Amino acid sequence: MRKYPVLCHYGILNNLRNHESIYSGGVVIRVVILAVAAIIHLSSASNEVDLIITPQRSFYSAAQKAMGDAGIALQSGITAGLLNPSLVNVYRKDIRETHGSVTAGFGRDSLYNKSMIPLGVSYSAEDGTAALFYRYLLSDEELSHHELTFNLSGLLFPESEDQGAVDFGINIRIETMKWKNRELEPLYMVTRHMDTAIGKKTDTIALSAPNMFKGELSQTNCILDLGFFQPDVLPGVDFGLALKNLVGYTWRKERPFINTVRDTLNDSIAVDSLLYSNQKQKKRQWINRKYKTLSAGIVYRTVIKPNTFTLSIPLDLEIFGLFDKKMKNTFVFKGGIEALVAGHFALRLGYSRSPGILMKDFSKIKKLNFFTGGGGVRIDPLTFDFYVSHNVFGTTLTFDY
Repeated sequence: MRKYPVLCHYGILNNLRNHESIYSGGVVIRVVILAVAAIIHLSSASNEVDLIITPQRSFYSAAQKAMGDAGIALQSGITAGLLNPSLVNVYRKDIRETHGSVTAGFGRDSLYNKSMIPLGVSYSAEDGTAALFYRYLLSDEELSHHELTFNLSGLLFPESEDQGAVDFGINIRIETMKWKNRELEPLYMVTRHMDTAIGKKTDTIALSAPNMFKGELSQTNCILDLGFFQPDVLPGVDFGLALKNLVGYTWRKERPFINTVRDTLNDSIAVDSLLYSNQKQKKRQWINRKYKTLSAGIVYRTVIKPNTFTLSIPLDLEIFGLFDKKMKNTFVFKGGIEALVAGHFALRLGYSRSPGILMKDFSKIKKLNFFTGGGGVRIDPLTFDFYVSHNVFGTTLTFDY
C-alpha cells in the first residue's frame, strides 16, 4: 500500500523539552525521556489521514471526476448534488419527463483501495426535489467510511426578463469512520541532559517498541452544505456556488491515546514520558473553521453542430482558509471539457491543481497536478459513466424514472 510521509509530533516533543529547569545549587541536570508516536511513514489508512476533507474528495460521480472534479455548475446527474446541493433539482428540470433517479457506482483509489460505492435516489415534485445518498468507502487496512446525505433542493427565485431562475439546495451529511485494527507505530525516546553551569545540552534520540501494538479509532461527523445555481448569467454560461462544511460537529473515540506521565526522581532530575494509554479518549467539538470552503464555478456551453456535437467546459475555483484567519488562503483550480456526440455519447477530460490526501491537523495545503479522463453513454432511461486516472477508477449507472 502506498506510504504517505508526514512529520512526527515535534510540537508535543518541544513542549516537553521546554519544561522549567529544576535547580540544585549552581548546576541544573535534566533528564527528559520522551516517548512520542513516531510517524516516520504513514499508511494511507492511518488515523493521521484527515477524516473530513479527504473522504469528501473521494469518488461520488464518474462524470465530474472525469473532468477533474469540476462541476459546481454542471448538471451531470443527481450525484452532482454531493458537490453542489442545488444540482439535484437542476438535473430534474433538465430531464423534464422524469420524476426521479436511482444511481449506483463502484470505484477505487489509492486511499480507499478496496471499494468505493456511491448510491443515490431522488424524487421530484413541482415544488422541488428530495434525495438520499449513501457512500461506503473501505481500505485494505480496514479503514471504513459510511456516509448518509439528506438533500433538499428547489427554486429560490423564479426566472425574470433579465436573469435566469436561481435554485438552491441543502445537504445534511452524517459520516461515520471506523478503524478497528489500527497498527501503532514505534515510539520516539528522547533523553536530554542539560548542565546550565556550562550551558551544554545533549539530546539522544532513539526508536523503541510501542507499549501497545493495536488500537482502534471511530469518528462521527454531522455537517451542513449549501449550494446555489443560476443558468444563463451570460449567453451560454451557467453559474454555481457552494459552501462546504459550513456548520459541523464531530464526535471522536480513540484507543489508545498518548498520555503524559511525570516522575520526579530527586531535586535535580525529572522524567517526562509520553506513553500509549490503553483507554478510550472521547472528544466532541465543532469542526474547525479551516474545513469551511467556498467553491464557485461556471460552465460554458456551445453547440458546434445541432443535435450532433456540443461542448461543455466547466471551470471551478475552490478557496481554503477564507473563513479561518490562522490559515493562508489557498486557491484550488479545477477544469474540464465534455464533448457530447449525437446526444448519446460523451467524452471527457479534466485537470486540477488541488490537494492530494490531506493529513490530520493540516495547516497548509500542498497542491499537486491531477489529470483525469472518461466518458459516458446515455440510452434513455439509462446513463453509464466512467472515469480513470493514476491508481483511480470509477463507474456510475443512473436510471431516470
